[in-house]
Amino acid sequence: MHNGLPRGYKDLMPDTESFIILILIINSKLIGLFYYDRQHKAPEGISPYEMKLIKTLKGFILTTLSS
Repeated sequence: MHNGLPRGYKDLMPDTESFIILILIINSKLIGLFYYDRQHKAPEGISPYEMKLIKTLKGFILTTLSS
C-alpha cells in the first residue's frame, strides 16, 4: 500500500490499485473534481489517450459552467 493514501482508503475501496484526482477550478474557486480509479496498478501512469479524454471532458465542463 502507498504511504500517501488516506487512512482507511483500502477499507473503503479495496479493489482500487491506482487512481487519479484532478480538481476543477473556475475564477480561483474549487468547484469539483474528477476521480478515476483502476482495479490494476498502472506503473505507466496515464496514457496519452486517457489524458486527451480527461482534458476534453474537463474542457466541456468548465466551458459549460463558466458560461
